[in-house]
Amino acid sequence: MSIAGKWDINLGRVKSKIGEAVKEKTVRIAKFLFTEIVNGTPVYTGQLRASWNISAQLPNYTTVDSGGAKGSPLPPPGFVNLTNLPDYPTIFICNGKPYASIIEYGTAKAAPAAMVRLAIARLK
Repeated sequence: MSIAGKWDINLGRVKSKIGEAVKEKTVRIAKFLFTEIVNGTPVYTGQLRASWNISAQLPNYTTVDSGGAKGSPLPPPGFVNLTNLPDYPTIFICNGKPYASIIEYGTAKAAPAAMVRLAIARLK
């Protein structure tokens, strides 16, 4: 008894499906991280929190340099829909405020907020 048959796979289609799956998962992870980082950012005037940006292919270090005050902080940024992405996108979550890393890592006199590191730790 012999088993005979034809086995045929369209590798281009397989590559496309894998690329789409990677893109979808990448965007989902980026959205989770962005939301967690923004929500975990300490707020005084809200400028640091409002200066978080999410972008694809190139980093965006735009900052919010005015507005907000103690007791009346700026609102958090919204998630920007990432469109027209390639199958294997590079997504950046950036903050151009010069003191963002000081808030993240702390100083000898101030405890770290660790908003980025905690967001990554919550990623499952």
